[in-house]
Amino acid sequence: MFIREIEKKNKGYSKTFKYHHLVESTRTKEGPRQQLILNLGTVDLPRKDWPLLANRIEEIVKGQQNFYVASPKIEQLAQFYARKIIDKRSGAVGDIKDYQRVDINNTEISDCRTIGSEYAAYSYLKNLELDKYLEDHYFSQRQIDIAFLLLIGRMVSPGSELHTYHWAKRNTALGELLGTDFSKLSQNTLYEVSDKLYKHKKGIENYLSSKERSLFNLKETIILYDLTNTYFEGRSEGLSKADYGNSKEKRYDCKLLTLGLIIDEDGYPKASKVMPGNQDDPGSLLEMIDELRKLGSARNDIPGDDGIITVVMDAGIATEDNLKMLRAEDNDDHDRIHYIAVSRRKPDEYFAEEAKLLTVRKDKKNTIEVQLLKPEGEDDTFLYCKSSAKGKKEESMRNKFEKLFEQGLENIKSSLYKKGGTKNFKKVCERVGRLRQKYPIVSAHYKVDVIQDKGKRRSYAAKVNWEYIKKEVADKKFSGRYYLRTDRDDLTEKEIFDIYIMLKRLEDAFRHMKTDLILRPNWHQKDIRAEGHIFITVLAYHVLNSILNRLQRCDYSGSWRTIKQILNTHVRGTMEFPSEDGEITYVRKCSRPNYEQKRIYDLLQLGEIPIKPRKYKAS
Repeated sequence: MFIREIEKKNKGYSKTFKYHHLVESTRTKEGPRQQLILNLGTVDLPRKDWPLLANRIEEIVKGQQNFYVASPKIEQLAQFYARKIIDKRSGAVGDIKDYQRVDINNTEISDCRTIGSEYAAYSYLKNLELDKYLEDHYFSQRQIDIAFLLLIGRMVSPGSELHTYHWAKRNTALGELLGTDFSKLSQNTLYEVSDKLYKHKKGIENYLSSKERSLFNLKETIILYDLTNTYFEGRSEGLSKADYGNSKEKRYDCKLLTLGLIIDEDGYPKASKVMPGNQDDPGSLLEMIDELRKLGSARNDIPGDDGIITVVMDAGIATEDNLKMLRAEDNDDHDRIHYIAVSRRKPDEYFAEEAKLLTVRKDKKNTIEVQLLKPEGEDDTFLYCKSSAKGKKEESMRNKFEKLFEQGLENIKSSLYKKGGTKNFKKVCERVGRLRQKYPIVSAHYKVDVIQDKGKRRSYAAKVNWEYIKKEVADKKFSGRYYLRTDRDDLTEKEIFDIYIMLKRLEDAFRHMKTDLILRPNWHQKDIRAEGHIFITVLAYHVLNSILNRLQRCDYSGSWRTIKQILNTHVRGTMEFPSEDGEITYVRKCSRPNYEQKRIYDLLQLGEIPIKPRKYKAS
């Protein structure tokens, strides 16, 4: 084998391009001929090293012993090109049995790559037929493959596009699942496909919503809506929407972007919107109201469905103005959107009677009791809820903060009698004010008096006294009780509570996006890249939710992280069998799945062999 340089010039251009071919001299009936073995692209090596590279490739392919120690760069290139030749020459393993005498002591396994988690993610992504949508919207086959790489990479080995680029080249056998080669993958191509996906965001979300509705027979009568945010690593100066705000991760030193997400009662995303980092929760509802209307219209197209939907919201979004706006939606142009929300105000004058409480949940850890209230003069129905677990948690928080608040007051008081301590009356008052700001939940229940010195040193504080004056108010506040409110009067206590509990699906969605799909941090410095990163996370969650829903219906309770840990030991490798006549047989196949892996595949209704075995003989 040897390397030959080829020069090409495109018609109409003066620039000359150089390529390199690995060729081999062979004897034919017509005489000696040069046979192309592999197109090497552009070889980044000095010409004097080409023979060393060609010889090393031939040694690896034919299984010959290496007496010359190649440089690390030559060895790396030789291993890379040799694997491509073996892949190119290998064929499918047939049903005919092939017995050979081999040297067991020199049998080797090489080029092992993960396949299990990729197989599960790829199979369920194919169920959604996203590739057909992308093909209809002028994505090339290569762009579709890279789009799948971005989504499956975010599920299996989440990280930045740079991380996905290295993962595709070094760790995964996803390329073989897709029937493509990621060895010549360009990092810029990942960004280009990410940008193109985001430009089709509306169409892709509408397509997936419709596809999942028909594929999984979704009801979509209950809609969950909430916000989360992601912070940025770096300066993020080129991002128009990035701003400082109330970070969910307490990263107040970083700029944020806010994600508004609508999902249905089964956890499938219906629509998403990226908003500025300082977006307040109540104001975001106006941004999503059109998406809720479209969802109702889509349901109207289904025979026998009235299209009426109910949105479930947390207290942060359920302001009086927002609820009033939803109540006003009932007109000739569009149907009214109903709501169930956590009430911001607590109508204590309509406090529930303990004797009339109805138990809707009871287990070893928690008991939840409710009572339906219809206050006079109110448009909404209120549901009083009392949770024993929530009460214990709130009582624990109360005790902790009260202890810290009183300890802070003791420190302020003791400084009046220490040398060098703060004694100035105004300064002491400021310290008390800052302490109240630090513990606002409990400080409102205390009366704190800073007594001024009446003697000659009137600018000094003489004493600091405090008293716990609102114990009954605190007892009510930390009792584990809360109110739900709804404009629907056709639901029972249990139905209202069961619908509200669905908000946990949205909390789970955000948790999966942040922990399993790395929604945050965001590393990009351009708007389309930053928002594209978020959109790919949402798309990956479509697939993740399909997998988890399937497993939950089969009573399998493992998390996606646990599933990955189990499936990531299912690998594809290349085995080398040296025979007694000097031949080497290369067999590329997947490892046999263990019991846990086989169980997951069975529950997901997948076969046990992700990729068919292939064989190649070198002599």
